[in-house]
Amino acid sequence: MSDEQFVASLYRNLLQRQPENQEVEHWISVLAGGKPRSDVVEVFMSSSEYINLQQQRERFGVSALLPGGASEQEQYILSALQTHVAQSQQGVHRESSQARANVAPLASDFSNLSKISSDVWKAQQAVGQVNPRNAGLANHVAQSAKKFLQRSLTWYTRSLQAFNQRVAAAIEEQGHAINTLDRSSKQLHEEVRCLESQLLKLQSDRFQPTIRALELATREGLVQYVDFFRKSTPVVDLGCGRGEFLELLKEIGVTSYGVDSDGEACAAASRKGLKVFDEDVVEHLSELPERYLGGVFSARLVEFLPVHLQAKLIAQCAAKLKPGGVLVVETTNPSSQYGYGRITNLDPTHFRPVSPELMVSMFQSNSFRDVRVLAAGSAEAGMGANSTVSGNGNAPGGHGKPLLTGSAYAVAGWRS
Repeated sequence: MSDEQFVASLYRNLLQRQPENQEVEHWISVLAGGKPRSDVVEVFMSSSEYINLQQQRERFGVSALLPGGASEQEQYILSALQTHVAQSQQGVHRESSQARANVAPLASDFSNLSKISSDVWKAQQAVGQVNPRNAGLANHVAQSAKKFLQRSLTWYTRSLQAFNQRVAAAIEEQGHAINTLDRSSKQLHEEVRCLESQLLKLQSDRFQPTIRALELATREGLVQYVDFFRKSTPVVDLGCGRGEFLELLKEIGVTSYGVDSDGEACAAASRKGLKVFDEDVVEHLSELPERYLGGVFSARLVEFLPVHLQAKLIAQCAAKLKPGGVLVVETTNPSSQYGYGRITNLDPTHFRPVSPELMVSMFQSNSFRDVRVLAAGSAEAGMGANSTVSGNGNAPGGHGKPLLTGSAYAVAGWRS
């Protein structure tokens, strides 16, 4: 993919519009100046235009989800769900949930309506009827007297029969109406569920190009670390996400697997045929045998851990690596003036950004040798990097120029 195609893809997938010629020319010149594509993606994702689009998506904005050329079916699905979401926010959804919870007992009452109606019909037929008696003269006289009274009270029993008849008919009619309403409610609930399912699929289809563009940008940013692991086996990627680095290792034939606590990311990596575990990375390392791993890689993970777990993670990596095994840790650069590095200190999910000096110290205190600091995304970040830190604890740098200016850096070291 050329730089021009890459920039156009970012505008279409992240900002959902076609770029102006001047915009494309600007970013092509930035990339030509040595800026890695992963950093360009970060700048796009921290822009106010992208953040505004995200907020529109959260409100199920049709214009944000379907920037142009939406089909009538897509418009219908989104409009229907918008209405449903608006009702949910006003409490209607909660009331409907309570109503659905009461469907079972109400349905049981509905089934009794036909029996009640039948009982009323029987009572209507019994109004004014003479109960049978045993044979005999006395009983015959009593029955004759009752029949006489029955005929003389027809004016009264007729109205009772009419009343009972109308009550029974009303019960039957209400029973049919309630059953029809119950069926309609269930059908409506199923249609809403179907609409929600279709919208989720529609959103997934719409975001696939964006996800793929981000994966490609992530892969390009991780290519620089592949050479560290060509002779290492097995390799574990801690915080593997969707498995971009695992794919790179698989392509060169290195046995590897990943660990991540994000279930959805693990599922995405598994669909690519990658071996991943949905587990806590620190707990996973603690359960591995000593000197089991040939290499450990971690990108953008340690800054999310409390300080004591950052140190514990490095110590566990040292314990689980074979002699000569390599550890590479990439993290955000707290000194960066742009991208994610600039806002690291404001992000509540980042417990503590790690300075290069502290990271080097943790490596060296756990018997790692040839420790080096790498400017992530730099052309010097491979095995022959000039920006190194020796085992004697010298400070990063040493060439008369700032070592780290990008949004991230990495530290690499080999187990003694």
